[in-house]
Amino acid sequence: MAAQEFELDTSLYADLTPIPQDDGLHPVCAINYKQAFTTTMDLFRAVVAANELSERALKLSEAAIHFNPANYTAWQFRRACLYALESDLGEELMYIAQRAAITPKNYQLWYHRRTIVEKYGDYSQEKAIVREIFREDAKNYHVWSHRHWVLKTYHCWEGELDFVEEMLEEDLRNNSVWCHRFLVVEKSSPGFTADTLRNEVNYTFEKLQILALNESAWNYLRGLLKEAGKLDQESQLELENIVETFIRSEMDCEKNRFALGILVEILKKRDDEAKLEARSVCEKLAGEVDPIRYRYWWYIRDQIV
Repeated sequence: MAAQEFELDTSLYADLTPIPQDDGLHPVCAINYKQAFTTTMDLFRAVVAANELSERALKLSEAAIHFNPANYTAWQFRRACLYALESDLGEELMYIAQRAAITPKNYQLWYHRRTIVEKYGDYSQEKAIVREIFREDAKNYHVWSHRHWVLKTYHCWEGELDFVEEMLEEDLRNNSVWCHRFLVVEKSSPGFTADTLRNEVNYTFEKLQILALNESAWNYLRGLLKEAGKLDQESQLELENIVETFIRSEMDCEKNRFALGILVEILKKRDDEAKLEARSVCEKLAGEVDPIRYRYWWYIRDQIV
């Protein structure tokens, strides 16, 4: 909806004295606001100054948000009106959902929604709202943050791995989904046990066999190996051997910089012969496979002693 299409019934505010924006005596570069915006904001400043928590003030906050969805003061004042009027917060959640469809990358909007959900005491719509917005943009940081907040606040982790699988079927490269999977496994019972790590490693292998140069999946695998470092030495070595075998037997390492990078991480922790191979792999990465990062790989090589 374009800003000029919003109609504010100014007759509701005839008794107010608008408060113009104060740009000082000699503004360097005054903004040429549209008249509808100026009228709305002058009236909005008047109700805020008077701390008028009324139905018409609530309506005015909607107008202010329409013209500037990132106006934090408008959102904050709107909450004050809602609470003072004991408004139907279920209706407010519907209003926020409509606004989110228009401006989904709006921090103020998502903060407002969290606050209203907490006040209302009903988070049942949140996963569905998030999923709907992901259909347009599955990498929206603000929306992912909202989903994480819902999960951590209300401990509703059930069904999240199914959700991850659905999202990966739509885009196997979506790094946000891989990061989310890590969070879900970490926070769900029993967490990153030896068995869980083996299952997750095998899951990642399946995805890499579909798309071998998927950096997000390789980074996920790297994270799993880091978690394996918290296990006993035998379990850690077992998992590293599984990954090494997969890389050597299933991946075309001649062209896969991600696979070779993880191979270096595994080999450099072993005996002198393995460290020698790790340095050799670094040289291969620097000279042939990943020359754009040759300085990095030579640095890694020199750190292997």
